[in-house]
Amino acid sequence: MKRRSFLASTLAAGICTTVPVRPAAADTGILSAAVVITDISADTEPAFLMHVVETLLDQGIWITCAIRLPDDREAESKLAATLQALISDGNGVDLAVELPGLSGLSPYFQSRAVFTARNRLGRLLGVSPASVPLRTVLCDDVEKPNEPTGVRASGIRNVLVRPQTDATVRSESWRNGVVRFFGGQQVDPDSSFSILPGDSGEENAVLFYLSADSLADVVEDRLYAWTASFAETLIQRELAGKLALMTVSDLQLRDNFDQRRLVSVVLELPETATPAQHEVIADFRDALAQVQIPSALRPAGEAFWIDRTDRGATLTPVTLACGGDGPSRMSATQKLGPGHAVLFTGGKSRDLGIDGCSVLHLPVVRFLPGSPATDIDPRLSGGEDIVISLTADQLSRANERRRTLANLQALRQDAITQYVPVNQLAAALHTNEPVAIRHRLTRAAVADVPRQPARKPGDADRARLLEDARQAWGYFEEYTERSTGLAPATVDSRPGGKVHRAVTMWDVGSNLNAIVAATEIGLIDRKDAETRFRRIFPNLRGRETDNRLLPQGWIRTDRHRWGIRDFDGCDGGRLMSSLDNVRRRFGMSDALGKLVDSWDLDEILIDRKIHSVIGRKLISTYGSHCAHYSALAFRRWGLDVASPYETFQGREPGDGEIAMLEAVSRIGPLGTEPLLLEAMELGMSPESRYLAEVLLAAMEEEFRESGRLLCPSETPIDQPPWFIYQGLNLGSGPRSWRLDTVAHEPEYMTDAAADELLTFSTKAAFLWAAYQPGDFTRRLLDFARETGRNTVGFVSGVNVKTQRPTSGYADLNTNGIILQAISHLLRETG
Repeated sequence: MKRRSFLASTLAAGICTTVPVRPAAADTGILSAAVVITDISADTEPAFLMHVVETLLDQGIWITCAIRLPDDREAESKLAATLQALISDGNGVDLAVELPGLSGLSPYFQSRAVFTARNRLGRLLGVSPASVPLRTVLCDDVEKPNEPTGVRASGIRNVLVRPQTDATVRSESWRNGVVRFFGGQQVDPDSSFSILPGDSGEENAVLFYLSADSLADVVEDRLYAWTASFAETLIQRELAGKLALMTVSDLQLRDNFDQRRLVSVVLELPETATPAQHEVIADFRDALAQVQIPSALRPAGEAFWIDRTDRGATLTPVTLACGGDGPSRMSATQKLGPGHAVLFTGGKSRDLGIDGCSVLHLPVVRFLPGSPATDIDPRLSGGEDIVISLTADQLSRANERRRTLANLQALRQDAITQYVPVNQLAAALHTNEPVAIRHRLTRAAVADVPRQPARKPGDADRARLLEDARQAWGYFEEYTERSTGLAPATVDSRPGGKVHRAVTMWDVGSNLNAIVAATEIGLIDRKDAETRFRRIFPNLRGRETDNRLLPQGWIRTDRHRWGIRDFDGCDGGRLMSSLDNVRRRFGMSDALGKLVDSWDLDEILIDRKIHSVIGRKLISTYGSHCAHYSALAFRRWGLDVASPYETFQGREPGDGEIAMLEAVSRIGPLGTEPLLLEAMELGMSPESRYLAEVLLAAMEEEFRESGRLLCPSETPIDQPPWFIYQGLNLGSGPRSWRLDTVAHEPEYMTDAAADELLTFSTKAAFLWAAYQPGDFTRRLLDFARETGRNTVGFVSGVNVKTQRPTSGYADLNTNGIILQAISHLLRETG
C-alpha cells in the first residue's frame, strides 16, 4: 500500500481515541518508519546536507530535519540559507528543533522554550512564528523526564528523545495529544542497519537517526553511495509491504494516538454595533448551537480574560502591563473569575503559544463565508488548533450564513477536528500543573478593577488598636527577666505549665522589635527602651568556635551569656533585620555597628549563600523561606548575599513569577512569615510582594469556597510537635495546605496532620491587617481579637478544625510581632 493512500484511509476510519499515557498500537502489521536528520546547525555544509536530503527525497522518502538553533545573529544568517534550501522542496521535509534540556523543564517552561524556538525559527525562515511549519522537537534523554505536555501550546505534538544506544521504539501519549518517542537507531556508513520491531507487537514504528555531524566526517563518495543504498533498502521494504515511510509529524495520523485538533468559533461585534448586527450574530449563534458548534462573542480589544468556569465562554477585555524587573499587572473593568489570559494572533501579533507574560497566543483564521475552508488558510486543512473568527458584516446576508454554516460543518468531517468553546481550547493549551494554575488564580484575584479605597482607621479603630497593643505588651511586662532584658520564648500558664526560658536569635529579634514598637506606640518612653536595649545587647556577643565568633543558636533568658555554640543562619537574619530596625529608629549606630562587625559573618557565606553552623558543620539555609528575608537583612549590613526568590532578573515578568513559584514549591509550605516581616522592617521587595498576593488570594479563595478562615504562619502550639511551619503547598493540587516541623518529621507532613493541626495564627492576622487593609483582612483581625486574648498577651493561635484557642499558651514572637504590626498600621495611616 502506498504511503499517502494508507494515511488517507486511517483518517477516514477515525481511529483516534482519547487515552491516558500509553504506548500506541496500529491496526496493521506494517511498520511506520521515519528518518530523522539531527544536528543541522550553522556549521553544517549546505551542499553536503542537500545532497543527502535530495537523495532521500528523490527515492520518495520524506524526512524530518532537526535544527540546532544558533546563539548569535551571524550564525543565524548562515543557517537561514540552509533552511531555505531545505523547505524549497515542498512537503517532503518536516522541520523539528533541538531543545536538549526540554525533558528537565516543567510544562510551563517547556512551552516557553518552544515559543522562543518557534520565534527564532520564524526569524530564520522570514515568516511569522504562527506560520512556521513546526510540530516536532528533539531532546536528550534523562533519567526521570517530566511530562512533555507543555509543548502543545506552541503547536508541538511530537517529542523525540534522542536514543543514547539503539533500542526498540517506545511511545507515550498524553490526553492533550502530545506523543513522546523513545528509542530508535543511529545509522551511518559505519553502523549496522536493521529494523527493530516493537516487543510483542505493542509498538508499530521505527525511527532512523542520521547525525549531520557524524555524516560530515565520512568521505564524500562513500557517503553518497551509502545514502543511495540506505534509501533503496527502505524503499524496497515499503514496496514489499513491510514499512510505511513518513515524517515524524505523520506518525500520529497512522497509529492509535490521541490525535485531535481543537477548533473554536468566535463572533465579532464592532464596538458600536447596531441592533441589526446584534440580531445577525444572535441568530447565527443559535444556528451554530443547533449543529453542536459552540461559539463565543468577542468584544473589541486584543487581550482578553477567558473565564474557565463559564459555559458561555465570556471574553473580558483586559489591559496587561508586562515589563521591568517585577511582577506583571493586569487590569479589567470587572472582577475576574478563574481563567486564562489570551491574545488572539491577528493584526499585530503572530506569535503562537505562551509568551513571557504568561499570556496564551491563539491563532486566528478569518473565515470567509463563500469560500471552502481549504481555500482560506492552509492551517484549516492541517492539524493545527485554531480559532475561526467571523464578523457581523460577513454574516449580514442569509445565503452567506447558510454557506458559512455548511463549510463549518464540513470542516469537522476529517475525523480529527473537534469544535470546543474557546475557554476549553485555552484550558487545553495552557499548562495545568499546580504552580501554573495557582499563578492564573492569583492573576485573576489581584487584577486591578474599580473598587472603593480602603477605609482609614477612625478614632474608635485607633483606640482599639491601642488596646490591642497594651494587651500584647502585657506579655513583656509580665515575663521579661529584669537582669537580661529578655522575655521567654513561650509561657504555658495552665496548671503545671512551664516557662521556656531558652530563646533563639529569632526570638531576640522579635523582642527588640517589640521594644521599638512599644516606644513608637507610646507604651514606654525612649529612656525605658534604651535601658532595655542596654540589658539585652551584652547577651548577644556570641560564642567563638573554630576561630569564628557568631551569635549563638539559643541563649538563656535568666542567665548572662549562657547558650549553645551553634549558629542558625535564618535566626541570624532575623537578628540582623531587628538590629537594623533599632539602628534606624533609635540611632545607636556606633554601638550596633561595633557589635555586628565583631561577628565573623563573612565566614558563613559560601557562594553568597548563608550557612548555619550545626555541630561545627556548615549547613546551607538557602533552601528555606527565610533565605530571602535573611539575605535582605544581611545586605543592610554590607554583606553580599544571594536569595532563591530573586527570579525576576533576566526574565520576563510572567516567567519570573512562575520560576519563583516553582522555587517556593521545592522549599515547602508558604506562610505569612517571614513574607510580611519584610514589609514591617525592610520594605517589601517585588518578590515578596508577589508571593504575598499569591498567599492572600489563596486564603480568600479558601474562605469563599469552604468557609474555613485560615491565617497560616509558623507558630508554637500547645501539643506535639509543639512548633509548626504551615502554609500554602504550591506543589500539590491547585490549593492545599500543609505543615512542616523543625526536624521535617514525615508524620506531620500529611493532609491528615494538616487537617488536625492547622492553626489560625493571631500574629499573622495582625500582619495582614497592617500590610493589606481590606474587608477580608479585617475579618482576620476581628477573629484574632475575639478568640486570641489571653490572660496576659495574645495566645499563639486557634486550631482551625476545633476552633479551640491555645488558651494559657502564649509566646514572645506572637506578641512582639503583633506590636510591630500595630505600630506599622498606626504609622502608615497617620
